[in-house]
Amino acid sequence: MEKEREREKGDNETIHVVCNNKLAKCEYSTKRLEAKEEKVEKLFKGLYKQPWIINMQTKELVDKLAAFEAHLDDDSLDKANRNKIMEKYEAVSEEIAIRKEQIKQCLTNLRKLSNIAETELGIT
Repeated sequence: MEKEREREKGDNETIHVVCNNKLAKCEYSTKRLEAKEEKVEKLFKGLYKQPWIINMQTKELVDKLAAFEAHLDDDSLDKANRNKIMEKYEAVSEEIAIRKEQIKQCLTNLRKLSNIAETELGIT
């Protein structure tokens, strides 16, 4: 599928889209289109940062997990303390799994937004 976009500037903007050798014209208010492009840009910036932030938080949780494992290796721990540490260990493990899912969701949202930006606004 071949797409070609050409914009004519003015108060209103006409976008010529050639798709499978057929010409389609769409008129948009220039201000409205610019507002959409700005909104998409802000969403991109937010979505690019989000996985990085979650990943940093996940690294901190992995460090906690390693500390709990070190405590569990200590043979001098009594059963009550071992159980408390094990509960914390499981809670942190669950939190890490949640963070991994959040990162996957962020990346999926980023791909969806990228597709919308490309198809609807012509932003690549």
